[in-house]
Formats: sequence, structure tokens, C-alpha cells
Amino acid sequence: MIDSPIRSPRAKLGGLHHLGRLFDKIRSDLAGTLPKEYRENLGLSVGLDGFLCGFLGVKFEDVRQKVSEGLSDEELVEWCFANGLRPNPMQRRIWNGFSEKFGWRDMATSAIETFKEEDGLEKREDILTALDLIDEQEGLLQNDYCKAFSLAGEAGLFLGYAGIFGLNGKSTCKGGGGLAGCAALFGVRP
Repeated sequence: MIDSPIRSPRAKLGGLHHLGRLFDKIRSDLAGTLPKEYRENLGLSVGLDGFLCGFLGVKFEDVRQKVSEGLSDEELVEWCFANGLRPNPMQRRIWNGFSEKFGWRDMATSAIETFKEEDGLEKREDILTALDLIDEQEGLLQNDYCKAFSLAGEAGLFLGYAGIFGLNGKSTCKGGGGLAGCAALFGVRP
């Protein structure tokens, strides 16, 4: 497990997954405390750092410069939005959906599989995306049943996810067993 001072990529800042993590990684790198596992991919154009900067229309090097100036999270978010894209609610949903699925049936799938093999996780079928892998490596991964409900985010999608994942009273969610337990955990009613 990687002992990381960096927030989960699922944590939202400015309404976006990974943005706070990007700032944390840069701050950690500038302080010389970025875990070595992350150094070679920091700002990589074909990774989440690069895709997020591309989505926002800002250069990673410029974001790094602003972080080095000591700006707060809120100031950095505003700088990114003022100098690039200020995403509307639909654009935020599109980015967040993309980032949640990055590594699942796309150009990063083979890299995720390689990283899983290197970490001895090749048999873990619940690790499908880059965010899953990062959260597992940092000890943050939820079980897949609860994750399905947190991804749903809306009560209307709750039963659809329940059907897809075949929840039939055998869930191990911390909120209790089955649909009712997971529903209680996320504050929705099945």
C-alpha cells in the first residue's frame, strides 16, 4: 500500500474529480514528499493529470507554477476556471463520468492490468478503473456493492444499479445487509 498525503481522485474540488488530487500531487512534489510511485506520471499528458488539464484548457506547467506560488485550493480552482474552461453542470458530469470510467475498456485498460499484475492484484475483478486502482493502492477502495450506489448518486438510479449488480440481500455494505442496508448508507429508499 502506498502511504499517500494525497486525497482520493474521487474527492471533488470545484465540482470535479481529481482536481484536488492534482493540486495535492504538485504540492507534495514541490515539497519533495510525493511518493516515488507517482513521480514519473505527474503531469503525464495521457493520464488523468493531463486529461484534466486538457479538459480545463490549461497547461500543467502553468498549474504547477500557480501551485508553487502558494495559492489555496479555492484560488487555484478560480485561476483554472478563469484561464480555461469554467465547466457548467453538464460538463462537470461528463468529466466526472469520464474519470470514474478511465481504464475500463479504453486506451488505459492494458496499463491498469499491468499495474494490477505488478501489485499482485490480477485476480481482483472489482478493480476495473484507474480510480479503483489508485484507491486500492492507497487503502481507500470501498466494496463494489457500496461503490455502485455511491456512483449512482441519485435515488432514481438506485434500483437500476441494484439490478445490474444482482443485490439480493447478500451485500456486505457497512450500512447493513442487502438493498435496505446500502440504501440507508447512502440516504435513499429502495
